[in-house]
Amino acid sequence: MRSYAKTTEDVPGVVSRALKSIEHACSLRDKNGERIFSRVAVIVPRDHDCGHTRWEIVRALPISELFQPALIRDVPGHHSCGALNEGIVILDSFNIDYAVIISNKAIKALTVPVVEAIIEAFAKGAKVVGVAVDELQEFVLEGRIQNTFAGWDVRALREVGGFDSLAGVEEVTPTVRLLWTYDKCIATLVPKEVPTLDIRKTNDGKARHEEVMKTKLDRQQEEVEKVGVDFNFIKNGMMAGYPKSV
Repeated sequence: MRSYAKTTEDVPGVVSRALKSIEHACSLRDKNGERIFSRVAVIVPRDHDCGHTRWEIVRALPISELFQPALIRDVPGHHSCGALNEGIVILDSFNIDYAVIISNKAIKALTVPVVEAIIEAFAKGAKVVGVAVDELQEFVLEGRIQNTFAGWDVRALREVGGFDSLAGVEEVTPTVRLLWTYDKCIATLVPKEVPTLDIRKTNDGKARHEEVMKTKLDRQQEEVEKVGVDFNFIKNGMMAGYPKSV
């Protein structure tokens, strides 16, 4: 997960959302009662943060066994690219094979059935798994994965160069490169109960979301053109049996 606050005024709200997301992810258990996630990492992109978010999350994090998997790290780089790549490197250092990237605004969609379906997709050979949530369904069901909620094969992602965009559509280029390398390797999931995105109720949170959604299609179009393909190339990279309802 990524968490950052541009101003000190935004820190309390960002910290509160991060803690709720950490608790939710740490509490998920499989049918045997084992933790689903061995690590839960919160990445704070220091180049976009006011400088206080990481320490405030650490300070507020309860000391209990439930939160043992939590890692709070501040890292350099663009929030939609370099910082995420740093997070993937951190997870790889723990020999973690598969990672879920999820926004705090989509945390309600992180359920045991959905995560089990992600694991099943990886077992079938997927290298990237997108979960279609709220207004992002249109993109995800066409294979254009969103890190609002996505699963990635960690080593495959690193092998193709990781996330690669400064335009906030960092998922496009690695998806194309994964298709070049592994052929059809995209799986997409549609939760039967699709929660609405929980947008931060601050002016910054609302403005950021509106700007992202208003320009996303154009930015994705520019990105596929940069790597010499089109949207159909990505759509045709979907594995058989997907999209799948879960």
